[in-house]
Amino acid sequence: SMLKKGIKEILGRKLRVGVMGSADHIACQFLREKEFDKKYFESCTYLTKDKDLPNTEFDHIFVAEGGPDWMEKIINKYQGVQWIHSSMAGLDWILNPTLVKSDIVVTNAKGAYSESLAEFVLYGILHFSKNMPVFNKQKQQHLWKKGIVDWARGKTVGIVGYGNIGYHTAKFLKQCIKANILVPPEQINRLLSESDFVIGILPLTPSTRNFFDMEKFKQMKKTGVFINIGRGPTAKEDDLVEALNSEVLAGACLDVFATEPLPESSKLWDIENLIMCPHSADYTTDYWDLCMN
Repeated sequence: SMLKKGIKEILGRKLRVGVMGSADHIACQFLREKEFDKKYFESCTYLTKDKDLPNTEFDHIFVAEGGPDWMEKIINKYQGVQWIHSSMAGLDWILNPTLVKSDIVVTNAKGAYSESLAEFVLYGILHFSKNMPVFNKQKQQHLWKKGIVDWARGKTVGIVGYGNIGYHTAKFLKQCIKANILVPPEQINRLLSESDFVIGILPLTPSTRNFFDMEKFKQMKKTGVFINIGRGPTAKEDDLVEALNSEVLAGACLDVFATEPLPESSKLWDIENLIMCPHSADYTTDYWDLCMN
């Protein structure tokens, strides 16, 4: 209630807004196209990393592109900021010690992308259930060879990280494929060993970094598939590469990576039983509408 009261007080007048993102960033283009800058802002200034910060005052910071160090520099510069809104569901890309200790209201796009990410998880489940890694390889070889496919219906899906995205993913999978869902407070060992698909939706914190490692992968079924739509660094990528290459796992589906953009030298590029999406699973045509609304 205090949070809502604080935001209402801020929204009771037009805002002096600093946008973390260059003027040609797609989020900034959206602000202008929808005339947010005219309807709700007294002023709108675009802030870019490679330019000096202007000498002005802001009530609100909208984060189109971020970074903890850059965020800290901005809030140290602009002491009048009362509200920061992140265009992403996660906050690890803006949180820093100064912000955590401050009284600034911080909001995010929680719930905006949950349904699109749930669809991506279903895609991963269908891809491996229908034996598509084998069929895609045969296509490249111009080889016509019938093969067995499995049902996606009734598969056991373990969800590690049961927030808004996890909830909607579970609900969607139950509706679409009657999935058997395992979520906390299930013992993690049981979840890993009994799941056909393990979905990582963890936020990035010191305790979740490298959470999914070889020890966890070895607890999964050899027919199991790991899907990560949370934060890239929650999975230890070298261990995942080894698990896939040594058939500890049957496959993986990643939308997020430890380093983004993924370096050309990454071994992940060459793994056949791996679906890779460049952090775009939620980047739908109405992405910015969802974010702003």
